[in-house]
Amino acid sequence: MTTFVSPNKITPIACAPWCKYGHGHPRAVSRDDQDCWGEDRPVISRRGQCGAAQELGDWDIYLPHITPCAYRGFNQLPVVYLHVELPGYDKGGFDISAKLTADEARQLAAQLVAVADEIGGAYSMEVNCQP
Repeated sequence: MTTFVSPNKITPIACAPWCKYGHGHPRAVSRDDQDCWGEDRPVISRRGQCGAAQELGDWDIYLPHITPCAYRGFNQLPVVYLHVELPGYDKGGFDISAKLTADEARQLAAQLVAVADEIGGAYSMEVNCQP
């Protein structure tokens, strides 16, 4: 009987301080497995749902969402990884990601706040939903 021994013995890395794995990825079989990921911070679109009574359940995982997290690929600088998923968009779904520098992410955040301030309370789920 032959025992398979992986030729890809890879030395663990020093993880980023925010890496949710934080152990150097010792079981990695390739350098691509040694990416550091931060915690997901999803913003879930609840358009069409009213109020806090509609909590996210196990079967609601396919609601439209934008999820940023910290990311550092092997031997790369850290970035903000922005994942946008719009299930059912144009009947085929829409799933894309972008990588932003910290400065670009701050600029995007500032522009989002500016636009939110511009529209003010024009639409609020708490105001526009009827019991």
